[in-house]
Amino acid sequence: MLTLSPALEAALASGVTTLCWCWRVTRRDGQVFGFTDHDRDLSVDGLVFMAGSGFGGADRDCTAGFAPGQTGLAGALDAETVTRADLQAGLWSGAQVDILRVDWSAPETFVRTAQGELGEIRCRDGRFEADLLGPAHRLETMTGRVFARRCDAELGDARCRVDAGHGGFALSCDKRFATCRDRFANTLNFRGFPYMVGNDMLQASPASEIYRETKVEVGLRNVTLAQTVNYLHQIESSPQVLSVKALRIRTRPDLPEFLDVTFTVSSFEPL
Repeated sequence: MLTLSPALEAALASGVTTLCWCWRVTRRDGQVFGFTDHDRDLSVDGLVFMAGSGFGGADRDCTAGFAPGQTGLAGALDAETVTRADLQAGLWSGAQVDILRVDWSAPETFVRTAQGELGEIRCRDGRFEADLLGPAHRLETMTGRVFARRCDAELGDARCRVDAGHGGFALSCDKRFATCRDRFANTLNFRGFPYMVGNDMLQASPASEIYRETKVEVGLRNVTLAQTVNYLHQIESSPQVLSVKALRIRTRPDLPEFLDVTFTVSSFEPL
């Protein structure tokens, strides 16, 4: 929800159109540029917004939920501000864009209506066009590593470190821990998490990955609730890959403060 100053509310209520759009663009190298669709330069919030640049955007695309809002920006290539060389060098990619609604008759009266960053930039016919991505687009951007049982390195790259002259190199790699161990003897550089337990493993078909599961039935008699919780916590905190299943807890009719507990502990080992 936008919060408007009394001065801007009064300008909107007057019925006289003295509003324009301004775009403040902050590149990743720290340089800040201002553009406006007004017919003369404006000084707003300590920055000069240049007119005549042809800078402008389409109507905002308001999306529901967490979908990344996206619209477009366009402008003329300029020898002093937006140059083709800078665009091709990536200096404008990822730049932060603040969109301001300004009363040009009183430039100190403005409100920031949106914020985003420049995405893909295209140049043609002396102009550039860029995607303006809303903040929600970061939710669809993978940051860091993905935790999965299979290796995410490429065979022979700097993280894998298998030499191209290795006898098994021509056989390729299916990124399984067993292949890394048996074919390449390279488990120290395995870039997956073979012992990770999760829903994907429980739902995996035999064709996708093979694990050996070992089950142990455990029975506890005459234990308190605190003792039971502590025991289960030690199992879940074990450095081994363990999973507790089929947990059953019953109170004792003769000793209500004590419990009888049974459950199954499973351990997993990739083949």
